[in-house]
Amino acid sequence: MADYLLGDMPITSAPPLSLLRPRRAGPIAAILTVTRVPRPMRPRAVRAWRHLWQDDAKRTVISLARTRSGYLLRFPRQCDFAISADAGRIDARPHRRVAPEFLEHLLADQVLPRCLAQQGELVVHAAGIALGPDIALFVGESGRGKSTLAGLLFRAGRTLLSDDCLILRPTPEAVRAVPTYPSLRLRPDSVDALFPGDTALAPLSSYSDKPRFSIPDVSRQAAGGRVAAVYFLGDADAERTDVRIAPMARATACIRLMEQSFQLDILDRKAVQRLLGLAGEVVARVPVFTLDYPRDFGRAAELVAGIERHFAGVAGDSSAA
Repeated sequence: MADYLLGDMPITSAPPLSLLRPRRAGPIAAILTVTRVPRPMRPRAVRAWRHLWQDDAKRTVISLARTRSGYLLRFPRQCDFAISADAGRIDARPHRRVAPEFLEHLLADQVLPRCLAQQGELVVHAAGIALGPDIALFVGESGRGKSTLAGLLFRAGRTLLSDDCLILRPTPEAVRAVPTYPSLRLRPDSVDALFPGDTALAPLSSYSDKPRFSIPDVSRQAAGGRVAAVYFLGDADAERTDVRIAPMARATACIRLMEQSFQLDILDRKAVQRLLGLAGEVVARVPVFTLDYPRDFGRAAELVAGIERHFAGVAGDSSAA
């Protein structure tokens, strides 16, 4: 077993989690413990199936069941994860031989964020960029361009917290954003356009068409930053010729933020009510906008300049309020 930090949350895991920061053992107990068991869950352990997550082709990619001792989170033909009722213990049970980096991907990018959410955290599928002392969030479904936009801003010298997953915490002073771990994933066409011939960005894994690249860990520096604006990305397929940023209704933004938040048991009323309360507090305290722009690398400088100009105005207004 080794100790890690998922964001600032202590984790103990038998499967290696090299993507996460190592943690020195200390008096603070881990809130999540991960073990590995060499066999899938037995069918009779399932009490009732609760929910299916499907892709655009209507194929089931994740399913959730209640068991006698908690939950079963299943990735078909890949791995089962037996999760305790309090979401504090995870037993990884591969269906077959699974590459260590793929098991790590499932844990770091899917299972652990959902367990944190079940424990009461607001864990959002979003990219976070520090523009000066403040943080901008870019939220949207897969394929909307979060990672590419994060890569554009990173190339322009801005600080990238994560392109995929952040913990949002309303505090008395501000809404804070904690990256679960530093990440940047780009499709090959984006890599060629943004970082042609740049050997410093070496892929760490190749289990998907979006390899993960190594970026600096800035979680400690970002801890004091406040989220000053949230941008919801528009449809990537829409034909646009200009950059358009417009205010968004807070009720709509709350729903969109919930839709892009990780959840384990979406039928758990208390968990959903808690999520609604946290999402509602975020959009009540942070300005929210829609962001539509042409997906044209030739106009990247215009896009970055437009976002920075808008963000500077919003951050200045909110800090003076």
